[in-house]
Amino acid sequence: MGLTPQAGIYMEVRIDATAALRELDRLGAKLTDIKPGLALVGEAAATMVQGHFDTRTDENGAAWPPNAPVTAALKGSSIPLTDKGHLKQSVYSKSPTANYVDVTVREKEQQKARVHDRGAVITAKNKRVLAREVTKAKANKAMGYANKNGFGGVRLREPKGSQKQFVVFGKSVTIPRRQFMYLNSAEREKCARILCNWASGGMSADFPMSRYGVLL
Repeated sequence: MGLTPQAGIYMEVRIDATAALRELDRLGAKLTDIKPGLALVGEAAATMVQGHFDTRTDENGAAWPPNAPVTAALKGSSIPLTDKGHLKQSVYSKSPTANYVDVTVREKEQQKARVHDRGAVITAKNKRVLAREVTKAKANKAMGYANKNGFGGVRLREPKGSQKQFVVFGKSVTIPRRQFMYLNSAEREKCARILCNWASGGMSADFPMSRYGVLL
């Protein structure tokens, strides 16, 4: 028996696409409302923003400026935004809309958040200098910390006949930028993966998520 010269080698592959089409229908129905997925992204993003108070770095990886000597004397530390943690704790994600979710801070902390995240210069308007009223115990603690750490420029003023004491800052105070409201590239990648994992019901770790862009 001879071989036909024109004959080639081939394989016929037949696939029952019923199950695959059914899964695609399920995913398509799920993607008509991605708000549940965005809610997961918002929660994760808010946690990431809170983490910037621990790393104390901006979006480029630069360290936050330390507290000024007077502020350090009052708070007992040169590390900024760590004494009470109110600003960090106020970060949260809002309820998502149809195609995005916002991460912000509680209304009570909005002004403080803007000042620190962007930086600001506060100038005395109706008074000759900026000053902060403190208790005698806090004043003594601040002065002790200032003297121990060699901070100059820390002075107290106690008006005659008054039980009040004031820490004097000067005519203006510069609050340096300590950016915390951001997501770096790695964090954005994680957020994209969270949304796509929610949409697909699970995805391999090496799936190229960067093609989906920034979702926040």
